[in-house]
Amino acid sequence: MIAVYPKEIEKDIQAIKEDLTVFTDMVGWKFIPASSEEISVFYTSMGVIKDLENFGSQLAFIIDKELNLRGRLEDKDMEDGKLFGYNMNSVAELNNKMKDDVKIVLAEYRLALKKNNAKREI
Repeated sequence: MIAVYPKEIEKDIQAIKEDLTVFTDMVGWKFIPASSEEISVFYTSMGVIKDLENFGSQLAFIIDKELNLRGRLEDKDMEDGKLFGYNMNSVAELNNKMKDDVKIVLAEYRLALKKNNAKREI
């Protein structure tokens, strides 16, 4: 889990980290401070259509090892059928859609690992 945030809110981020530590193992979490310009460039580079609000978003994104934005091209709940950001305010969307999409990415990694191991000679 990676969170990119404006450098100006460092104190708020420390409080959030403390709150999260109560119910979450934070070992895999990374918090990255960035300038407003860096955040805008990063967000735009993902090709997301929705605008940032105060250099933040209520969306969570899945980015694979090759730095590709992952999601769905045929989502029945989206007007255009595309889902590339998961609403963090919706437990159902995170638990159902995002969880399933993460499983797909992990399955792809496992399959690629099996193929690579099968090609090795002993």
